[in-house]
Amino acid sequence: MILSKDKLRVWSEYGGIFRHLITGSTVAYVSSILISILLWNQSLLSVQMTAIIVLIYGAAIAYLSVVLRKIYSAYPREKERKDGEVELPIDRAMILFTSVFMIILGVLLIPVNLGLLPFSGSAQLGLLMMIFAIQMIASGSTPIGVFPRSL
Repeated sequence: MILSKDKLRVWSEYGGIFRHLITGSTVAYVSSILISILLWNQSLLSVQMTAIIVLIYGAAIAYLSVVLRKIYSAYPREKERKDGEVELPIDRAMILFTSVFMIILGVLLIPVNLGLLPFSGSAQLGLLMMIFAIQMIASGSTPIGVFPRSL
């Protein structure tokens, strides 16, 4: 928002719901910067203050999603899609698939932390590497660029 010369000016000229978009974006960006600083140096704030900042970030993301939903309903795109037609590239679908596994692994860490499930950090990293390897093989997308493949 700050790096784009026209975005903030245009949004403020439109007014209305776009002012909420400016507020939500600013709070989300600032709180994500604060969270990254806290990840870098965890002794800056207490655990309670860190939890409050993370909750503010979550609330800002939820608020921003509501604002964006209102904007997209008020200003729909010109090109309408047919029902049932989805344009989701394979690399984005694989990232979505990987994020589902990450959420499952994150939820499984709760009983691990309580001592109810055994935990092997190397096995978790191995599973993560396997997921990334399957993603790279399926899509041809690697961290160093796209690898063209034949069918």
